[in-house]
Amino acid sequence: MRGNPDQLSIDHRDKAGYASVERARVTLANDEVAQSRTNDVVVYAGYSLDKRPIGEAGSTYEAVPYVGFKQNRVTSYAGATNEVTTSRTSQVGLLSAFHFTHPDSANTEDLTARPDYLVNNTDGSRLLTVNFTLTPVRPGVLNDFLRWGNGLAFKPILVGQSRNGIYINRGDPDVYDQHRDFIRLGAQAGFTLSSTNPALPFDFTTTFTGLKALQGNRSIHYWKSVLTYNLNQNVGLSLDYSNGLLPDSGDQERKWGLAVSSKF
Repeated sequence: MRGNPDQLSIDHRDKAGYASVERARVTLANDEVAQSRTNDVVVYAGYSLDKRPIGEAGSTYEAVPYVGFKQNRVTSYAGATNEVTTSRTSQVGLLSAFHFTHPDSANTEDLTARPDYLVNNTDGSRLLTVNFTLTPVRPGVLNDFLRWGNGLAFKPILVGQSRNGIYINRGDPDVYDQHRDFIRLGAQAGFTLSSTNPALPFDFTTTFTGLKALQGNRSIHYWKSVLTYNLNQNVGLSLDYSNGLLPDSGDQERKWGLAVSSKF
């Protein structure tokens, strides 16, 4: 169970990868752009059907079918009176995760391919996407922890991304023109700071996602930061801030939130 379907294949035994996994969450948030307060639920649940060796020793393939659910209850205070609206989306997809090793090096690469079908129950749109990520792991250098003696660990993040979508149904007339097919290519960069000190069990992750629109009318620039106090390995309290165009929809967002979050 995660907050990002691209990360469903990351095992909890992979300490470096698991520390920066996005959590499923229930959030109270304030959006300064839309002048609204929001209650969010975000969860993706998957189950590994097949994990088998491929190619070089240690290389693997894993298939993870999943379902996703998002609900947003928004109270808008932009007008003279408060207005409450509720929107829901549901998703189904298949994450194919490839882990590649090298016989003469500790370096590895993780490649994911993820077809996804999203149903927006609010505006009537239907979106089919095919998404790819490439994560090069360089032990002690990139996408891996640099550990310090005081219990702190630092992980630089750099992940290549491609998001490609076709609208099966563009939805209601008032959003039809916004829903254009797209091809976007770029990367996500940032870092995770994690504490293994039991007196201060926290994780902090900040990332910036930049995706160039090769087709369509919206390139993506999205910054997100999450500070989590870990109640245990799976459950925590998270304070998050995000700003920019959402990688999935291209909608503008500037939001902070306090959430009960979980990952398994």
